[in-house]
Amino acid sequence: MASRFTNEEFLTTGQAARLCSVTPDAVLKWIKAGRISARRTGGGHFRIPSSELTNILGHSVDLSAARYSDRRLQFCWEYRADNHGLADQCRHCLIYRSRAGRCYELAKLPDLEGRLKLFCSTACEQCDYYAAVKGARLNVLVASDQPDVTGALIAGSGPVGFNLRTADCEYNLAVMVGTFFPDFVVIDCSMGVARARQTAKHILGDFRAPFTRVVMAGEQQDFPADCDRDVFAFITRPLTIPKMEMLIASVKKK
Repeated sequence: MASRFTNEEFLTTGQAARLCSVTPDAVLKWIKAGRISARRTGGGHFRIPSSELTNILGHSVDLSAARYSDRRLQFCWEYRADNHGLADQCRHCLIYRSRAGRCYELAKLPDLEGRLKLFCSTACEQCDYYAAVKGARLNVLVASDQPDVTGALIAGSGPVGFNLRTADCEYNLAVMVGTFFPDFVVIDCSMGVARARQTAKHILGDFRAPFTRVVMAGEQQDFPADCDRDVFAFITRPLTIPKMEMLIASVKKK
């Protein structure tokens, strides 16, 4: 019996996740729950027909976007590595040991013990690494368990000036922080005040994201009152792409 997907182009779970702005683990959950159809390769991997994503997103998918590898934050020690790999001196530097994503941000801290400045022959603003990373598109991660919120954001993201991903639970959020390296984490306060406060606390205390800005989205009464000092900004509902673009633009001007 011929497959109904005979003439379709198939995507990996990673490519499908990129198009839907979720983690590959979330795509696997959709498959196992029967929300989307997929077939298995001889090696046991899932392959998803493009039409399945069209049904989920409500519009045709750009397959070139699925194959595009989003900007991955390149650490300074990776940037400086040569054909022989990581410089041995880097392993003793505080930037490497703390996995800090932006050495030039830590440079603002006076007399930081353990920062070796191995390649700092110029000011940060004249450094080639600074120019390469500082000019990259920012990463925005939205934490919300409301499918209507994340669905509307994904559908409206299109060709915007930042990379967007979503996480529907604390586990997926933790995974994305370590792989997506968000510049902003937007927390949907509709998950509840206590949960939003705890989520913000985890992000602010995550050593992998020392300079990630936390943004709360919701109604005034939903915002945790004791988060004012730590939260970078507040956005009122509805959470939209234009509101996030305005927020990012205000940061870039600084």
